[in-house]
Amino acid sequence: MVRILLFLLLLLPAATAAASGLEQLRAGMAAAAQGDDRSAVRLYSKAINAGDLLPEKAALAHFNRGNALSRGGAHELALADFDAVIRLQADDPEAHDGRGNALVRLGRYETALAAFETAVSLAPDNPRIRYNRGNALVHLGRQEEALVDYDKALGLRPDYVAVLYNRGSVHSDLGEFDKALADLNETLRLKPNHGPAYFNRGLIHERQGRPSDALDDFRRAFELLPGHPVVAKKLASLGEIESGERDEE
Repeated sequence: MVRILLFLLLLLPAATAAASGLEQLRAGMAAAAQGDDRSAVRLYSKAINAGDLLPEKAALAHFNRGNALSRGGAHELALADFDAVIRLQADDPEAHDGRGNALVRLGRYETALAAFETAVSLAPDNPRIRYNRGNALVHLGRQEEALVDYDKALGLRPDYVAVLYNRGSVHSDLGEFDKALADLNETLRLKPNHGPAYFNRGLIHERQGRPSDALDDFRRAFELLPGHPVVAKKLASLGEIESGERDEE
């Protein structure tokens, strides 16, 4: 009788084993690679809650979930994840950088700057972290200091378009129009369809007494940024379009 019972038990379907935290982490990374951040967040959460990840992998799950949450606009939740990474790996510059970015998006610029300061101290030659600290400094009205970070970032990566554009904007704000124009020209050389660069360059041309060049840039900006209210308003003020004009459908 016992043998028969054992035989019947062997015939029963085996229960599906729960996926390990590492498997859920890998699945989350695959979902994120496909642009499915909602599924990625769910899978990273399962990986974390499984409780079987080594500290290094747990930090990775929190970091990846923080990035996915940030892309979705959930910056407070993202901040909590970056803080969790820092508790696990205090010397991770990317975690401090992620924390800074979340704080910037929450409008907490002073605290963000402190996070970027730590990130830069841990990775002084990372151009993206230098760029992010520069942006935080601009938010705080410290443009001259921001230029130092932008210069350093471009020294490390000369084709960094976002830095070139932002540095040009800062030069323009400081009245350094020739430097601003050089940065915007290089931005457009590297990325010819950069609508904001055309618009800002047009403003400099206008300020420096080149109305024809300015109008060309404003028109190009309008083509690349259809419906943008600031660009449309500028063209309307020049009599190029009627106020409130919209693109044809």
